[in-house]
Amino acid sequence: IPSKALLASSEQYENAAHHLGAHGIGVAGVTMDVPKMVARKDAIVTKMTKGIEFLFPKNKITWLKGHARFVGSADGFHRI
Repeated sequence: IPSKALLASSEQYENAAHHLGAHGIGVAGVTMDVPKMVARKDAIVTKMTKGIEFLFPKNKITWLKGHARFVGSADGFHRI
């Protein structure tokens, strides 16, 4: 989702800066505000995360928040 949100913003910029003229629409001084794009992406991620969090208890799913990392290569199945 984060990359798709940033890609969508970039595509909007591309359309405004390079393609609207073909439709008779002139846009002068198109700029890209990267911090605002990132803030939009963060807002989308937060909204999506909260939506998923809401569904867990509703579907009797226990969610364990945390971090994990691989410390070595191993075959097999490990239950947490």
